[in-house]
Amino acid sequence: MNILKNPFFLCILSGGLLSLCWPSYGITIFVFVAFVPLLKLESHFNHKRNFKLFFIYTYFAFLIWNLATTWWLVNASLFGML
Repeated sequence: MNILKNPFFLCILSGGLLSLCWPSYGITIFVFVAFVPLLKLESHFNHKRNFKLFFIYTYFAFLIWNLATTWWLVNASLFGML
């Protein structure tokens, strides 16, 4: 199986690229590339008409992004996170 067609890998890739954009010295250009894996995932599930599974994978990608940016915020300032 091609790794670029694996939905789990696409979620991790998108969440990772999104999380690289937001730290204080993040690479902002990745925000334009970070949604491409999700669009490829949407195209894959649109043909299968399985929108619940697409929602679960998208939720997982944004969960990775949220955990990574929250972890960065905790390391920057615990009071700021609260």
